[in-house]
Amino acid sequence: MTLIASALMAGCTQASGDAAVFAGPEGAASVAQEPSTLPTSAAAFGNEVTQAQMDALEQGASDYQLALIDEIAAQGSVSYELAKDAAMRTVDCINDAGGDASYTESSEPGAGPLPGFLANGDPENEAAALALIDTCDYQEAHWVNYLYQVQPDFLAWQAVIDERRLDARIECLEDKGIDLPADADWNLVTGEIHELPEPDLYDCVEAGM
Repeated sequence: MTLIASALMAGCTQASGDAAVFAGPEGAASVAQEPSTLPTSAAAFGNEVTQAQMDALEQGASDYQLALIDEIAAQGSVSYELAKDAAMRTVDCINDAGGDASYTESSEPGAGPLPGFLANGDPENEAAALALIDTCDYQEAHWVNYLYQVQPDFLAWQAVIDERRLDARIECLEDKGIDLPADADWNLVTGEIHELPEPDLYDCVEAGM
């Protein structure tokens, strides 16, 4: 069983049998917020950092991760190096506890790299593997990685990517004979895609990925 955990929305981790599952923007539900509630200003991001400091302290983050969050508070942003450091420490935590993990990252054109990790576990003891990953993630990376993704610069990158994906999915639907209004948004486009038969549905879901 190979588990892929990423920094996306705080390192959400999923597994399905022996398949590798990427916890991407559309699948990261544990702390994902609606776009309207995401911090799009420095002041709003500062509030997120303050909340993260309190939550991390209450929920057992390591002294090292707490220090990283303090550094983020002082800088007003999360560097790629800080996010990678947190992911690497998660890898070390898993390996030191007898697991098998390695560092990885994803990226898209026009966006910054997204630090994460790969973890292998016994498919017959999936619950224990997930528990270990969860423990190490919260201890070493959870809040740092979350803040990395909700800082204004990262959200600006993500908005560009989302717009590109929306345009690609609209084009896919129109190629399949679906008429859409000029102001079609994500909700409308997603609903129309879900009405498509297979394999057309998968074609449009994958458009822009």
